[in-house]
Amino acid sequence: MRMNEIVMNDSFQEILFVPPDFSHYNGGHTFIFNNKVFHRKNKSLGRGAYGEVFCFEASDNTKVAVKVEHSQNHEYWDGAIFQKEAMWYQKIYGLGVFSGNPNDEESPHYILMPYFEGKTLDKLSYTSTQDLLFYWIKTADAVQTLHTKHLAVHGDLKLDNIMANEDKKIFAIDFSLMMGPKEKRLTSLLDTPWSRMRFRQYPPEAFSNRAKLIMAHPTQDIYALGILLYDLFSHFLETNLFSQPASGTTDTIIDVQKNLTQENPYQRWPIAKAIYMLTITFFSKIPRHIWILHAPDDNKLVGLNHTNLMQTLWRETSTIAIAMRITELLDEQEDLNEKSPRKTQKIEGLRALHSEIIIKNPEQFGVIVSETKKTFPELTAGVFSRRTKTLVDELSHAAPVFL
Repeated sequence: MRMNEIVMNDSFQEILFVPPDFSHYNGGHTFIFNNKVFHRKNKSLGRGAYGEVFCFEASDNTKVAVKVEHSQNHEYWDGAIFQKEAMWYQKIYGLGVFSGNPNDEESPHYILMPYFEGKTLDKLSYTSTQDLLFYWIKTADAVQTLHTKHLAVHGDLKLDNIMANEDKKIFAIDFSLMMGPKEKRLTSLLDTPWSRMRFRQYPPEAFSNRAKLIMAHPTQDIYALGILLYDLFSHFLETNLFSQPASGTTDTIIDVQKNLTQENPYQRWPIAKAIYMLTITFFSKIPRHIWILHAPDDNKLVGLNHTNLMQTLWRETSTIAIAMRITELLDEQEDLNEKSPRKTQKIEGLRALHSEIIIKNPEQFGVIVSETKKTFPELTAGVFSRRTKTLVDELSHAAPVFL
């Protein structure tokens, strides 16, 4: 009898120490997901209004993130929010699992979601304005993808809700306020100076002195992108006191930020136009007013699909830059009594480059230049005039932005 009791007790102990499946996760340090046992790392990844996020790791180094709900007066009211956030993670990143009963206010709720190795934008160091513009453009493109591919409005874009990994890929995180376009959002932000400062990423239409319903709309994220651009630039200036932005860069950034944060939602620039206007800062040798003159019209920019947005903008900016240089060289040829063979070859080389860019992607730009130089070796040659080489170098520097 005593032996049976011992056997029963041992079996019971084993059962007690079997980690729960994540669908029954209760806040402990281990759980099972996809037939793997995950253990919680001690360090918190971040803390927000609705919960705190922790990293869990399996023996094969697979990592996931788990969001744990905060209690409010010892109750848990955000089950429906957590359930919907998990749905968005599943839809956008292919991994979003909810644990708990959304109607249970006595027990916490949890979300299992992707773990992104990297830093949030507020933790990165920016060595140049081109550096910060790279990350902003990548962020804007990611938001455009949310809007057009996933039909989602983030609703809370700010520096600490954007992750960048070592490969400089961008990931939006914290989907607690994410909604589909035209879903009704109950605003509870009082229209006070403190509230406007505390929640400065929210557009003016989100503030009111009475409860009201507004529809989620992409223009709300566009406003937040304008604030994010301002914050990035301010952060750069504060940490790089002796760095001077390139000529025209400050004017362009201020202009873009102003137009993204228009009071009237329908007067805010489309994301594609903002990307175009910032991209021209990578071609600083060409006067800004010429870029603006050649900018695609807003209707064309709004109509760009998320799958070809960056490549189309790459072709627009690169072909315009090359066309301008060809025109300069043709004008110089006309001023000469006898045409320069070197300038003629530069023109022919640029025209070949122009044609290739129209049909190729930015990732192939280096190869395109190398192949063009084989046929036209004078493309970037010349001791006294380096403008063509400078242009090609600037195009090369900007190409990775569009990958």
